[in-house]
Amino acid sequence: EYGRELRTDIILVNPFTLAVEVRGADLREPDGSPFAGLDIARVNLSLASLAGKALVFDDITLTGLDVHLRRRSDGSLNIDDLLDTGADSETAPAGEPAAIPGLTIAELHLHASRIAITDEARETPFHTQYDDLSINVVDLSTVMEDGKPYEIDVFAESGGSLHWRGTVSLPAASSAGRLEVHDLSLVTFWRFAEPWLNFNLVSGALHLQGDYTLSWAEGFNYAVEGGGLSLDALDIQPRSPEAVPDTRVQLRQVALTGLSVDSESTAATVEAVVASGLDVAGWSEGEQFSLLQMFDLSGLPASEPAEPEPAEAGPETTWTARVGRIAVEDSRARWRSEYTDPPLLVVDPLRAEIRDLRWPLSGDSPLALDLAVNEETTLQVTGTLGLGSGAGRVDYQLDGLPLSWANPNLPEALNASITDGVLQVQGDVSLADFQPSSLRMDGAVTNFSGHLTDAEAEEALTRWDSVRWQQLNVDLVNRKVALAQLLINNYEGRIHIAKD
Repeated sequence: EYGRELRTDIILVNPFTLAVEVRGADLREPDGSPFAGLDIARVNLSLASLAGKALVFDDITLTGLDVHLRRRSDGSLNIDDLLDTGADSETAPAGEPAAIPGLTIAELHLHASRIAITDEARETPFHTQYDDLSINVVDLSTVMEDGKPYEIDVFAESGGSLHWRGTVSLPAASSAGRLEVHDLSLVTFWRFAEPWLNFNLVSGALHLQGDYTLSWAEGFNYAVEGGGLSLDALDIQPRSPEAVPDTRVQLRQVALTGLSVDSESTAATVEAVVASGLDVAGWSEGEQFSLLQMFDLSGLPASEPAEPEPAEAGPETTWTARVGRIAVEDSRARWRSEYTDPPLLVVDPLRAEIRDLRWPLSGDSPLALDLAVNEETTLQVTGTLGLGSGAGRVDYQLDGLPLSWANPNLPEALNASITDGVLQVQGDVSLADFQPSSLRMDGAVTNFSGHLTDAEAEEALTRWDSVRWQQLNVDLVNRKVALAQLLINNYEGRIHIAKD
C-alpha cells in the first residue's frame, strides 16, 4: 500500500484479554532509509467495550518512539504518503458538526525518546530535535464529565524543558492546569530564521510559568493566574562585525511577573516588567545607525496578504489592562557619534522606570530617570505624566556637563571652539498634550573659555568664572520669558583687529 518496509522483533496478540503488543518496530522510508522506530506499542481493549456503544481501553502505551520528520527540498513531506486525504471518507452533511465518538482510555502513556525535525526546503537547511517527550493521562474520555489528570514533559535539544500538568474534560470542553517552561534556548528559534536576519544570537534562554483555565463549550474563554515570563542571558551581535563594528546588545534578564488575564472580564494585569543588566553598544555616522543595521528585518520573506473574510457584527469587546511598573535597572550604554567630542559617550549607570500604566490610558504615571555620562555628567529626572491627556510635570537636575562636548556642532564659520566650561541646571517642565508648555530653570556655566580655531597664541577669545541665572521662566504657550537675576563673575573678552 505504501511501499514501506516494517520490521518488528515480535507481535503479540492475546484474544482473551483483547490486547495487542508490538515490540522493536522499525518503519522505513520508501527508499529504505530510517523513518520511525519504537520499543513497545501496546493496546489493551477493555471487555466493557462489548457491553456498550463506546470504546473503552484499559491501556494504550507507546514507548521509545524515535521519528524523523522531514520537509524535502521540493517542499514535500516525508509523511505525505501516510496522510489520509479523505477523498474516499464519509463526511457529515454541510452545516452539521461531526459527532464526537464515545471513547475512554483508562491509562494513556506516550513516550518519545526523540522527535527530529529537518527542513531541507531552505537555502540553509534547519534541524532540531526534542527528547524524552512524555505524556501521561488517566481516564481520558469523551463520555465522562469530570476532568481527569494529565501530565506532559518534553526536553529540547539544548536541555530546556516543558512541564504541563492539569485536568481535562472533553465532554465539558474544559481544562485547567499549570504550564512551566525552563531554560529553553532561544538560539534554536534564531537558527530557524537565521537566513533572513542580520544578527547572531549568541545566547538566550526563555522561562515561563502560569496557572490557566480553558473552556471551549460556548465560545473560547481562558484565564491565566500567577503568570510569569523571563528572557535570560541575551547576547546579540552583528552577523558581519566588519560591516557593523562596535555594536552589541546584552541583557542579563528581562522579567515579566504577576501576569493575570481573564477573557470573560476582558482584563489583564502585569505587576512588573523589569530589564536588568542591559548593555548596549552602537554608533551613528551620518544617516547610518548601527543598531538599525543590525536589526534590519528587510530580508524576511514577504507573505501575500490574505483576503479578509467579512466579519460578523457582534458586541464590541473593550479590554482593560494595567502594568504596575516598567523599569530598567543596573544598565549601561556606549554610543559613538560625530556630534560629540569625545566621540564615545559611556552611560553608566542607567536607571529608568515608569509606574501605574493603564489601558484605556488614564491617570498619572510616576516616572524617573537616573544616569551618569563618562563619569562626569549626571542627570536625574522625576515627575508624573498622564498618558491619556499628555499633561504632566517633570523635575530635572543636570550637573557637570562639559560644554566642549558640543564643539562638533558649532558652525565652521564661527572659527572658534569651546575649550572649557561646565553646565549645571535644575528646574521643572510642565507638559500639555505631550508638549512643553512652560519651563522653570536655575543654572550656571562655570569656568568657561573659548578660543579662535586658528589663533597662533593660546589666548581666550572670551572667558568667565561663572554666569549664573535664577528663576528663568519660559511660557511657551504665551511666548513670554522672564528672568529674575543674572550674575556674571569675572568676565573677560578679547577683540583682535588684524593688519588687514
